[in-house]
Amino acid sequence: MENTGISWAHQTQNFWMGCDKVAPECRHCYIDEFLRKHGHEPWGEVIRCKTTWDDPHRWEIDCAINDCAKRVFTCSLSDFFHDGADEWRNEAWRIIKKSSRLVWLILTKRPSLIAKRLPADWGEGYPNVWLGVSTGCNARLKQMDVLRKIPCALRWVSTEPLLEDISQQINLDGFGWVVTGGESGFGDEYLYNPADNWRVPPAREMVMLPGHLDDPTVEYSEIPHVAYTNPGRRTMLLTWAENLRDVTKAAGLPFMFKQVTAPNSGVGVNALGRDWHEFPDAPNGLKWAPRNPIDPKNEWTPVQIEEYKRTGGIAKKQARKLDRKAKQDQQRADKQKNKDTKMEKILLDATPIDMSCGAQISRRIARENKHKKSTADCRRPFFAKQPQTSRRTGWGLPIAADVVIGLGSAIYRKDGPRADGKFAVMLSNSGVWQSIFSGTDAEVEARLSELGEKQAEIDELDSAHGRQRDRRRGTMTVTRAELHELPASVSSGDN
Repeated sequence: MENTGISWAHQTQNFWMGCDKVAPECRHCYIDEFLRKHGHEPWGEVIRCKTTWDDPHRWEIDCAINDCAKRVFTCSLSDFFHDGADEWRNEAWRIIKKSSRLVWLILTKRPSLIAKRLPADWGEGYPNVWLGVSTGCNARLKQMDVLRKIPCALRWVSTEPLLEDISQQINLDGFGWVVTGGESGFGDEYLYNPADNWRVPPAREMVMLPGHLDDPTVEYSEIPHVAYTNPGRRTMLLTWAENLRDVTKAAGLPFMFKQVTAPNSGVGVNALGRDWHEFPDAPNGLKWAPRNPIDPKNEWTPVQIEEYKRTGGIAKKQARKLDRKAKQDQQRADKQKNKDTKMEKILLDATPIDMSCGAQISRRIARENKHKKSTADCRRPFFAKQPQTSRRTGWGLPIAADVVIGLGSAIYRKDGPRADGKFAVMLSNSGVWQSIFSGTDAEVEARLSELGEKQAEIDELDSAHGRQRDRRRGTMTVTRAELHELPASVSSGDN
């Protein structure tokens, strides 16, 4: 490609196109949309380019005429050492070797494949070939160790996109150049998370475009003014780039800063205080050709730089917002947990006196929760404990040995077994418990069921005749006689 927009190169050369994602840095790779726009599948297939193989010869002639050298990035739409290009690589090596005035910047994420794919006459390396490795996170720094074992004229590292601060772990021994920059791309900006599954592509979005469809970052559909895009970018904090620059300069190496994190490539080229486009010397005593001009709109004013440093970029503001929301959610969860704990304690500590009216316990819980609770919510029977064995009644509620049932202002429960082996139905009205029926376990449960069925009948009559309930007290305006007939043998002193 003539006069590439990649500011650390003069030209880009693609002998083939297509790749596979092998690292976190690949997630938002620009080749996805670029190749789709031109009708090619970017991932899983490597195809030979048809019209680019003669370009290096023209560039070599131009350099000879102007007595200069040019930096050529290869491959910008693939990986030079991708195993899918093995059948064409030897032909590419021959072209590279003949182009002595072109310095070939071969950048790879597959340094482990290099050794077996070097030409037979490689020796200590072609003078015009610089081998580079791409790593933008701490987990990938070990790839530099692999490249360190490969002999070459110059080793370099590209930490673009810079996803986290790697300055404390990077080892620059054996390397001669460091390139860095933020990730570009439209869509949401967010902070890199090492736990993310970078192999899963972000969601593809359908977006409306203006009348002219000339944006190279999107894939055009057959519907006019509609395109599909694979958006997103991960924030690079300027402090990470500054730290890496300081480490690089302390090692005496040239440092190249390309861009900040932004929708468009090349933005904020001077965000580190000045233009950091430093390059190693050209080989064979040559001078570099003038670099491609920087678009003035990509150079920031001091005010823009300070604003970016102050805010930390879009994703940092989003991260602070999400952090505040997470803290608020946690506070709400803790508050609700405390409420639930208090309610549970009240239930566990409840006594028969607490149960003397179904509304009393609910109002007590309401006071603990510091909010008003309608006594209408207290009309239904109240259970002190979860039943262990249950049976459905006319209320549709379970009955068990330790269940307390509230019917209006009266409270019933099952008691026993007693010394004689019998069970009893106990009634509490105004806090005094009385036995109103005794018998076997089955007879007592049958009696409790009858009470539940009678309450269901009362509810039905109440609904039919519009009988009013005293909602203020939380009790039902029915008499005890309407609920049941007390046996003549009731002992008022039986507790």
